[in-house]
Amino acid sequence: MVKKLGSPKEDENVLCVVKEITPFSALCELIEYKDFSGIIPVTEVYSGLVNDIREFVKLNNLYVAKVIRVDKEKKIVELILKRVKEKEKKEKIEEYKKEKKYENILSLAAKELGKNLEDAYSEFGNKILEKYGSLTNFFENLTEEKIKEIPKNWREKIEKLIEKLKKEKEVEIKYILKVQTLDKNGLEKIKNELKIFEDNDIEIKYIGGGKYLIKKISKNPKNDDKKILSLISNIKDKFEIFEYEKHEENA
Repeated sequence: MVKKLGSPKEDENVLCVVKEITPFSALCELIEYKDFSGIIPVTEVYSGLVNDIREFVKLNNLYVAKVIRVDKEKKIVELILKRVKEKEKKEKIEEYKKEKKYENILSLAAKELGKNLEDAYSEFGNKILEKYGSLTNFFENLTEEKIKEIPKNWREKIEKLIEKLKKEKEVEIKYILKVQTLDKNGLEKIKNELKIFEDNDIEIKYIGGGKYLIKKISKNPKNDDKKILSLISNIKDKFEIFEYEKHEENA
C-alpha cells in the first residue's frame, strides 16, 4: 500500500505491525505512513500489570494503536494500545479496508494502461490525498465535478471499474449456533471459544436460548462459507451440545 503523505497526528488511530519486541517495548512498522516507525512502551500495552510484553503483543501481528507523541526529526511515533476501544479498532480496520478497495481500483486501472500504482499516485493520486485526506473521502461521494480531477485517460478506466464494483453482488452468510456446556465456567468458556469468529472478521451476536447468530457479508461466499465451516469444526467438539444451521440471503 502506498503510504499517506505527511506525518501522523497526536490522538490519531493508526495501523501498525510489530517487527521487534524487547523487554521494554514493541517496535512497529506504520502501515499508512512512510519514513515513520512506531514504538509501544511496555507501560502502554495494557492497563494492568505486565510481567512480559510478549503476552500482549506478537511479532508480525497487526494492531490498531493511538498516537501519543510524534518526533518529526527522528521519525518516531510513540503509540499506546490500552486506550484504544473495540469500536475504534473496528472503525479503523473498516477504514483501512475501504482505502485498500479504492487503491485496488487505481492499481487495476494502471495495469490496463500499462502503468503501475506508483504512476497513479504520482500523476493524480497524491493530489487527491492532499485535497481530500484519503481515497475513500474522494470516491465515497463522487460527483461529476470531482471525477474531472482525474486525467481523462485514467478517468475512463476508473469509471468502468467503479461501475463494475457497484454491480458485484454481495451475499449475507448466516448461521445459527446452539451452544451449551456443563463446564462450571461455562459462560466464560463459550465466550472465549466463540471469539474465534470475531477474530476472523465475522459478526457474532447472542440471540437467546443458548443460540448465537454469526453473520458475514461476502463477495466471495463460496470461500467465506468454507472458512466459517472450518471455524465451526475447530470448536464444535469442545461443547456437550453444539448444533448449527445455515441461512443465506442477498445482502
